[in-house]
Amino acid sequence: MEELRCYGCGAIIQSEDEKKIGFVPKNALDRSQVLCKRCFRLKNYHQLQATNLSDDDFLEILNKIGEKDCLVVYLVDLFDFNGSLIQGLVRHINYNDVIVIGNKRDILPRSIKDTKIIHWLRRQLKLEGIKPLDVLLTSGKKNYHLDELMQMIDQYRKGRDVYVVGVTNVGKSSLINSLLKAYSDVQDNLITTSEFPGTTLDLIEIPLDENSSIYDSPGIVNRHQIAHLVDENTLKDILPQSELRPVNYQLNCKQTLYFGGLARLDFLNGSKTSMTCYFHRRLQIHRTKLENADALYNRHKTLKPEVEELKDIQSFKTYQFRLPENKVDVVISGLGFVTIHCPNALIEVKAPEQVGVFIREYIMLTGKQKRFLRHEAHHLNAIFQIGKDGLHENQIIGIDEALESRELIKVKILESCQQDKNEIAQELSLKTDAEVVQILGRTIILYRESEKEIYRLP
Repeated sequence: MEELRCYGCGAIIQSEDEKKIGFVPKNALDRSQVLCKRCFRLKNYHQLQATNLSDDDFLEILNKIGEKDCLVVYLVDLFDFNGSLIQGLVRHINYNDVIVIGNKRDILPRSIKDTKIIHWLRRQLKLEGIKPLDVLLTSGKKNYHLDELMQMIDQYRKGRDVYVVGVTNVGKSSLINSLLKAYSDVQDNLITTSEFPGTTLDLIEIPLDENSSIYDSPGIVNRHQIAHLVDENTLKDILPQSELRPVNYQLNCKQTLYFGGLARLDFLNGSKTSMTCYFHRRLQIHRTKLENADALYNRHKTLKPEVEELKDIQSFKTYQFRLPENKVDVVISGLGFVTIHCPNALIEVKAPEQVGVFIREYIMLTGKQKRFLRHEAHHLNAIFQIGKDGLHENQIIGIDEALESRELIKVKILESCQQDKNEIAQELSLKTDAEVVQILGRTIILYRESEKEIYRLP
C-alpha cells in the first residue's frame, strides 16, 4: 500500500501516536488528501507542535537529493544571506546542477538595482565555492519574477526532477505556493507555511509533468540564526515583512546602540560617524553612553524583546572588529545589519553566543570600486549641462537614458546655476538609482550598472 503523506509538511501520515509527526485521527484517513494535526493547528490556531526530528534528520534528506540526477534550486535569503547558507551544499547534493534564487527581494530597498544585487550575490557565492548555472531575484510573497523563475527551471532541468533546498525560514514553501497558485489549479491544498523554523518535515512532491516533479524539502537548521532563540511573538517583531527603511544614528566615540534587548553595538574608538540601521521597523533601537550600557540592560530590563535565558549582558558573546577603509555592513544573523564607513574605527558587538556576527562587503560601491570608476571617468567629457534654471525633469530623463547605455557619465553644473551641487547630486542619485562616484569641482560623476556590463568592477 502506497504511503500517505501530509500535503502541508510532507510527513508520512500515521494514526498510532499523537505525539509523533504525521498524526491524524483514524476517521480522517479516508480522505484523498490529508492534513496532519500539526499542520492543522498551525494553519488554524497558529500553534506549533514540537517534533522529535534532529538536525541530522534534515541533513539526511538533503543527502538523498545527492543520489538523484536532478536540478537543485537553492534559495537564499537576501535579508540574511550568510545565515541562509548551507555549509557544504555542493558536497551534500553531489555536485548536481544548481540555480540560485535570492528570495525576499521586496525586503531590500528598491533604490538598490537588481543587477547590483545579483553581482554582489555571485561574488558571495564564489567565496563559498558555489558556481550556479544562473542567478535570479524573486519574492514569493510579492510574486516577483515568477515567470522568469519558471522559464529558468524549465531551461535547466532538461526533463529532470527539481528539488528546492534552503535553510529554515528562507521562504521555500511560500515560493512554491505562489507558483502553485499562478501556474496550476491548486488554490486550497497548499503547503503549510509559517514564521516558525522547521515547518516542512519531509519532501513534498508536486508534479511538473507526467515524468517529473518539483520537490519542496525541509529547511536545514542554522543554529546561529536568532530566530531559533526567541518565541513566536518576538519573531513577529524581528522578521521584516516589508521593505527595510534605513534609520540613521550619529554616534560619538564611547556610545552604544541597543537593538531591543537582543544585541548591541559599542563604538569604542573613532571619529563621529553615521550608522545606518536596517532592522524591522518594530524593533526599538536605543542609543546610550557606553558607560551606562551594562546597567541599562542589567538593572532596568526595559529593552524589549529579549532572550529569556540571558539574565545579564555578561551572558552575551563579544565580537570585536577593526573597520576597514571601505564601507561595510555589520551583520547580526537573522536580526539585521548596520552600514558603517569609519576607517580604522574599533567597534564591539554583543549578541547571544549562538548568533553569528560578522562584517561583509557593502552591497553598494566600495572605495576601491569608486577609485576605479574615477580613473575610468578621467577622460570622459560631460554630456549634460545644468544651467541657471537648475535641474529639470527632461534632463533627469536624458541622464537616466544615458546611464542605461553608458553606465558612467559626467554632468557639468554651470556657474549660472544657483542650485547647490550636492542637492543636485542627491536628487540625480535618487531619481535615476545611480551612485554618485565623485563631485569634482562643479562636475558630478554618476554610475549605474546595466545589463551591458561595460565596466567590470574590481
